Amino acid sequence: MIATAIEAVGYGLFLAALVGPIFVSLVDTSIQYGKKAGLVLASGIWVSDFVIVALLLAFTDLRTMDVPKVWAQLLALAAGIIFCTIGLIRIVKWQKMQTEDASINPRKKSLVLKGLMVNTLNPFTLIFWTTLIAGQTLIKQKDEYSLLLFFGVLLLTIIATDMAKVFLSHKLGSMLHSRQIQYLNLITGFVFIISGSYIVYRFLFS
Repeated sequence: MIATAIEAVGYGLFLAALVGPIFVSLVDTSIQYGKKAGLVLASGIWVSDFVIVALLLAFTDLRTMDVPKVWAQLLALAAGIIFCTIGLIRIVKWQKMQTEDASINPRKKSLVLKGLMVNTLNPFTLIFWTTLIAGQTLIKQKDEYSLLLFFGVLLLTIIATDMAKVFLSHKLGSMLHSRQIQYLNLITGFVFIISGSYIVYRFLFS
């Protein structure tokens, strides 16, 4: 179980390093309107993640799950390909990736609602959670406790890292338009490929 928790923390730290609309929204909002506003925005993002994960897991019953090996291998392969494709796109376009001002004005609408929208309407969010849940479900067949532990620790890690982004927003803000962010995008591209390869290896060859 310790290995499962460590693996979940690793995925959470990986998500924390991704630079996109969620990252920029948290940092910019915290800088412009204060840490309290950043935390309120983050709460909407957390609710979105919890709802998406809960709905996807609701369709998974590990106690009765019996996936034919060939289908399980195909699903694991598809999950790996999706991750590797995202990674390749980041590597190819790493120099062209720029951060945009995605700050939210709290005077316009509810920050919680904005957090929900920023996260839920981000195509990567659904792709990531669907792919990860499919891969972990296949790896941990009929081990419901292990699966719930993995996603529980992962979601807690996301909350912790989002809070860190809010409290370190002024330091992170100076990096948003620097060369460092481009290099970070390059590194996360390789991490995507490694993660995709790991999903395939873990299920097909382990």
